[in-house]
This record gives sequence, C-alpha cells and structure tokens, in this order.
Amino acid sequence: LSRYYSEKRRPIMESMIGRIGEWLPYATHFSPVLNYAMGNPLVRTVGTFAGLARHAKFAKIAPKSFRNSDTAKRILKNDDARSGTEVLLWVDSFNNGFTPQVLEAGVTVLEALGFTVKLMKRHVCCGRPYYDVGMIEQAKSNLEQILTQLEPVLEEGLPVIVLEPSCLSVFRDEMPGLFPTDQRAKTLEKSIMTLSEFISRRGLQLPVIDEDIRIHGHCHQKSCGGMVGEQSVLEKLGGKGQVIGAGCCGVAGAYAYHSKTAPIAKIIGEKEFKPHIDKIPHEAAVVADGFSCRGQIRNVSGREAMHLAEYLAKILS
Repeated sequence: LSRYYSEKRRPIMESMIGRIGEWLPYATHFSPVLNYAMGNPLVRTVGTFAGLARHAKFAKIAPKSFRNSDTAKRILKNDDARSGTEVLLWVDSFNNGFTPQVLEAGVTVLEALGFTVKLMKRHVCCGRPYYDVGMIEQAKSNLEQILTQLEPVLEEGLPVIVLEPSCLSVFRDEMPGLFPTDQRAKTLEKSIMTLSEFISRRGLQLPVIDEDIRIHGHCHQKSCGGMVGEQSVLEKLGGKGQVIGAGCCGVAGAYAYHSKTAPIAKIIGEKEFKPHIDKIPHEAAVVADGFSCRGQIRNVSGREAMHLAEYLAKILS
C-alpha cells in the first residue's frame, strides 16, 4: 500500500482511517453533531462515494475523552509521586475517544492491585491505523515520538500496560522491524504487556468467584502473545470460565467499513463468528479486549461484551 500510494492519489476514506489517531481526540468535543451525522441517511449515502460501506455500524464517539477525564487529570497532577510500584497505562486512541470507561476501569484495577498508575504527558497514537492504509512514514514518526516521550519510563524499567490488542501488535511486531537497533524499542518491546499478562507474570491474586466467563481473543492478541494470560486469569478467578474457540470476528480494523470488503466481513461475522457467540450461556459474562470485537459481538448477537479491565474492576471494587 505504501508503494502503491506513492504513485497514486489516496482515497479520502483511507486518509480519514489512517489519521483517526489525529482527529478523534478533537472529535469528542463535537460528538453529538458527529454521531448524528454518521447516522444520517444522506451523509451515509455521500460516504459511499468515498468507499464507505452503506450499512456499516459505527461506534458512538464519547462526549469526553479519557485524557480529559478527572481521573487522567488526577494522575497527571500527581505524576511526581513515587511508590516503587509504578506502572504506565497506555492510552490508546480508540478507547480514549470511543470507550473511555475501559481506560477508567484499567486505572481502577491497577490501583486496586496496589500500583501507582502513570500516563504519558501527551497523547500519541500507536500508529496502527497508519499501517492499515500504508502510511509507513507517519507510523514511524509516531513511534519516534512515543519512544522519546517514554525514555524516562523505559530507563526506570516500568511495566507498560496496554488494553487494546491492536496497539500490542505495533509494539511487539512493527516497532522492532522499523527500529531494529534502537535500544529504547527493544526495552519497550519487553516492557509492553496486556492486563492479563501483567497479572499473570506478577503472580497477582484475584478474588475467587462462582461465575461463568467467556473470553474472545482479538486476532492481534493471539498472534502477538497468545491467550495464556487470559487462561491464567480465569484460573485465578476460580477456573469456571473459558476462552471461546472463535476465529476472527470479521471487523478487522477498518475491513468491515470499506464497501469493497464489508460483504466479506458480514459473512465472517454472521456465518463463522456468530455461532460461537450464540453458544455462550445467557448467564455467562462475555469478555473481549478488542474494541472491534466488542462492537461485532453487539452487532451479531445484541449482547454487550466487556473489556477484561471492566470485568475485573467490577469484582475488585
């Protein structure tokens, strides 16, 4: 894609998707208008000329981003606090702009487990959307900004907790390829981990509960570390839950929003993914860390899936 678009004009939709990490933080200030517009039939019709799938279902932009929340302001205000148990919570663009409650839950869980949460002073997207449309130079520039801003954190050897699996793939896969000799990149690659991996590796205790939990793994989770952390968390919670055996949910980033690929995504979602969700008992809690996966679960089944952080925050608070 990078080579292709070096010689051809990039479509508007591709540019909008690639740059979502740039504009989404500002979009929260105008969320009522934008959410209304994206549901307007006329706007959707116009969008089809830019390559947008007519029947794609969009997540609602949050009225306030996590970065503008009281929780984030409190953490940044107390940034100099030292306890010996600091961890950095990675604020990803999608949870920040669409589902800030997931990041709020992440803070709740980490603090309940006895850790002091730190945040990056300035928001920078991991750059995953850039890769999806072949904007490699922009992605590399973003990673350079991240590595520079995280230098003190990396020097201290602090764990970096990521809640969105798509970001995990950047730091464990793309970043080492773009910065093969950068020691900061090597340190971040080793420091980054999902919430479940952090709990498992640190041997942290969770309350034993008598509840059935079914976890769906995002494709990037499975390809960049697997579901070992989730299995460990389920055992700590009493061993009643399980990881479901579904493959891709079908959304795959922007795949389900392109008019040229949305029909295939729909088939995957309805024919392959939905049967796995339909088998989950009604009383079981459904958990999915992937932002796209949670949306697809809602689309195909009407069930509301939680992020693991939200589920753990519920039982720890």
